[in-house]
Amino acid sequence: MAGSENDTVSARAGSSLIEQFTRHRMAANLLMIMMLLVGAWGLRHIHTQLNPPQTQPEVEVVVLWPGASAEDVEARVTVPIEQSLRATPDMRELHSRSVPGRAYIWVELSFDADRAASLDLVKQAVANIRNLPTDIEPPQIRLQRENELVASVLVTGSGGLDELIPLAREFERDLLARGITEIQIDGLPEQQLRIMVDGRRLVESGESLGDLALEIRRLSADVPAGTVGRAQGPRALRSLDQQRSVRGFEGLYLNLGGDLVRLGDLADIEIASRDDGRPAIELYLLRTGDGDALQMAHAMNAWLEDVRPNLPAGVEIHVMKEVWSWISEQLSVLVENGISGLVLVIGVLLVFLSGRVAGWVAVGIPVSFALALAIYWGVFDGRIQILSLIAFIMALGIVVDDAIVVGEDAVSHFEDGMDAESAAIAGAKRMFVPVMTASLTTLAAF
Repeated sequence: MAGSENDTVSARAGSSLIEQFTRHRMAANLLMIMMLLVGAWGLRHIHTQLNPPQTQPEVEVVVLWPGASAEDVEARVTVPIEQSLRATPDMRELHSRSVPGRAYIWVELSFDADRAASLDLVKQAVANIRNLPTDIEPPQIRLQRENELVASVLVTGSGGLDELIPLAREFERDLLARGITEIQIDGLPEQQLRIMVDGRRLVESGESLGDLALEIRRLSADVPAGTVGRAQGPRALRSLDQQRSVRGFEGLYLNLGGDLVRLGDLADIEIASRDDGRPAIELYLLRTGDGDALQMAHAMNAWLEDVRPNLPAGVEIHVMKEVWSWISEQLSVLVENGISGLVLVIGVLLVFLSGRVAGWVAVGIPVSFALALAIYWGVFDGRIQILSLIAFIMALGIVVDDAIVVGEDAVSHFEDGMDAESAAIAGAKRMFVPVMTASLTTLAAF
């Protein structure tokens, strides 16, 4: 009985509220204006992005070992760190990647993990490793931030990379100052060490080029030498004879035909960038955190208009991978569908109902959307992305359908002899429960 009494009281309160808003000359209009204003405020502050926010916590460990090969990085840096991190609490998966001079290790955590505590545990585990190379740079350990590609800018030139690198750094600073939250640069030169032997000297040495290469490889190598210690204190031994500098290779003494020959006296050695054709540097413009993809796209386009007329001769800028355009296209679809749907609804209502009813039904659609946007931003901290746009397009059809149903029912009461005010109250009261039920059912289904 208590539940039935509460339902009856709630129904009476709702009916009373509907009657007050209908009979009051200003209440409904003021509420409509307030809904439009808060909707405009919410729309102005909602951020746009391509995908829903990714909340998977991940700790990244980056270790730099200049001059080391990918194999050495894997064996002496990546594997020991992986072994030390396998016991990390709340760890779901462990990934790694080894490239020349650099190791990447990613610790993927469970969703409910304490990120700050996990970060401290990873730092402590890496600090406790005792057999890492002594010439590595201090490991960089940080929580991975959510980022998303907005667009990429390819900078090409007819000159060398020495010309493009300062320009790329200048472009990076300018774009960051204009509101781009993060920029990653790709295409900086990969360096290689060149040992150039004069043909006459090679003939005089009595060795072939292949023999010379084998001798250099034999002398410049890091070789495992076993372990020392027992139980909890073993230490790996390794001879560190691999050369990584011009001076180191120049000081190698080769055994050529029984004679010791200094490599620096036999060959010219230098470090140079790989020549891969026309130089190019690519800047990846990323959205992180609460960044707005469309605002960043506008900032990038404004920057292009300012920079392109003043580029040095031979330098070109090409915009690629414009991910932000997908968001813009989806927004355009939503707006076009909304306008076309509104025109269609008004046309149908004008055919079957009076112009006044059709007009108020049409007004109710954007007012409802305005309040929905305000709630989406203020209560749920929502963002405009692909999934939310699909939901808004579906909601557009629901709102239009409900508006037509309520308006048609009020007109039916009016045609049955009620005055306009009573017909509006009766239509709103009778259709309140069916409309709410249909909306909640659709919400639960999706």
